[in-house]
Amino acid sequence: MSGSALCEFAVRTAKNQARVFDDLVEKLGFTGTGGSQERVDYLRNLPIEKLTGRTGFTYDLSGFMSMCPNFDGDFFPKPLDELRKEASKKSVMTGISGNEGILFAFNHFKYTDYTDLLKQHIAVDYKQDVVDDVEGVRKEILDFYTKDYPTDDDHMMRRVAEFVGDSIFHTGILVDSSKCRRAWRRCLVLCVRLL
Repeated sequence: MSGSALCEFAVRTAKNQARVFDDLVEKLGFTGTGGSQERVDYLRNLPIEKLTGRTGFTYDLSGFMSMCPNFDGDFFPKPLDELRKEASKKSVMTGISGNEGILFAFNHFKYTDYTDLLKQHIAVDYKQDVVDDVEGVRKEILDFYTKDYPTDDDHMMRRVAEFVGDSIFHTGILVDSSKCRRAWRRCLVLCVRLL
């Protein structure tokens, strides 16, 4: 799996992840009134097809993955920045693929053109749980990826893939490598450009 601990799919708060989970369980038919264990037991008894097929499940929180790992305090005893300071000093090498967004950009939205697809991806990643001025931030990001850039299908298709790669992987990797460098002094970031 690509990415790092600071990629968008890994940093949803425990509270927000619980909201997504509760929403999903309800949409899968859970009608009980119990707590987490009752919900987990319900999921364990569902036919696998209900969990693996496309459910059409949507949620109102940011991020493209409904169920994802996150740092909620259960597994890691302290925030990552503290653990990094306490850890022995190591050299770190991390990397990204320059075209990694291609794998995720074109597979689950219905769209009229690539500008519409870009807007949909931006809307998924930037909701009220991560930014205050949702519409303003979305417009600023759209402008960044479209202003002074050709809007034909070929160019816009590339911009969609670039945004998805930046949003899902690149930003988290670059922030993580910067934090590693500050804590440990040595961090090499590789960018592999696939043709």
